Amino acid sequence: MHGATLRRHFLRVLAMTGTGLVFGRWNGAHLVQAAQQEKTRASSHEDEDAKGEEVTAVEDLMREHGVLRRALLVYTAAAGKLRSDPATVAPEVLQKTAKLFRAFGEEYHEKKLEETHIFPAVKRAGGPAASLPDILITQHQRGWEITDYILAVTQGAKGGAGNAEPLAQALDSFVLMYRQHAAREDTNTLLVYVNDCFGDWSANAGKLTDHALAGRAPDAVEPIVPREDDPFVIKARHSIFYQTQVEYLLRQEGVGRITLIGQVTEQCVLYSALDGYVRHFEVAVAPEAVAHIREDLAEASLRMMETNMHAELVSASRSAV
Repeated sequence: MHGATLRRHFLRVLAMTGTGLVFGRWNGAHLVQAAQQEKTRASSHEDEDAKGEEVTAVEDLMREHGVLRRALLVYTAAAGKLRSDPATVAPEVLQKTAKLFRAFGEEYHEKKLEETHIFPAVKRAGGPAASLPDILITQHQRGWEITDYILAVTQGAKGGAGNAEPLAQALDSFVLMYRQHAAREDTNTLLVYVNDCFGDWSANAGKLTDHALAGRAPDAVEPIVPREDDPFVIKARHSIFYQTQVEYLLRQEGVGRITLIGQVTEQCVLYSALDGYVRHFEVAVAPEAVAHIREDLAEASLRMMETNMHAELVSASRSAV
């Protein structure tokens, strides 16, 4: 089966699996929404393929990771329910999800694509990234072992309270490993959160995230909640660089190019772009991934960043490349 066709087939089946998970055993509308959104994107990609639109290798890899992350949504939700009410978790749903991940994620995406074509090319190219394939292959092997365990535990009627905590731990470890694994493969990008403390000097990542999730649009916040291992820096004024550790962090990590997303375009994003420029960083901004208060000022700010600071205006889907 062709790669694009296999990916679309996986999406359709995974969407049905997610819906069954939600309506069959517990209420989780966000999973249905995620599956429906992914189905819509898959349909859009199918139209693009029909039109012959060129897709870069990196973008195609990231799309496939997006498909696999839908399975992780099922695993994450199931792990929580296994700890709170294991009887509500249907073993057959996890069985189907694991089989789908095995077929698309491990047998096709990892074995036939990455390990056969991508990793050898990375090694031949040399440089700092040449050592990554060995690390990633080790993670592939560990992921295969975890999938084997999930398939074994959820076979038939084996699910139950006795397996609940070990299974929840296996799901959590798989999700954590795969998210970090996919991030390395996607773009070798360092993601740094820099957030205003709003005058609260006791603020931290957890406190600010909880505050945002309690706001008017938690659905918009959930997909971008920082992970425990993501750098999170507190700022007090507009620029991400003003009186923060951001510049030191970027220099230590060898970062030469920064891509700005977030809010507000005509305030924090603009001033951060200027401060990055005068510090000799290459600056990029993703216009569809920044939010404004006043549209006219936002448009002027983007022109200023592009003209005066030589910032590259990039698509959000390719912003980290």
